[in-house]
Amino acid sequence: MESSIAYMPFGVGGRLCVGMRFAQNELRAAVAQLLLNYRLIPDPNIDLVYFNGNIILSPKQVMIRIEKR
Repeated sequence: MESSIAYMPFGVGGRLCVGMRFAQNELRAAVAQLLLNYRLIPDPNIDLVYFNGNIILSPKQVMIRIEKR
């Protein structure tokens, strides 16, 4: 068995899971509710340190505070 297809939570091709779109929509709804009810604020005490050598600038660690709106 190839390692590239060893983990397929929703299947591939003809065996595609019928609940995949439902699960993705549930995730979108959960993120939307989180953003509507809470404010995500970056922690001002942490300095961002970035990975070196990447084409896309991405921080090594992001610390956030979550406050209820």
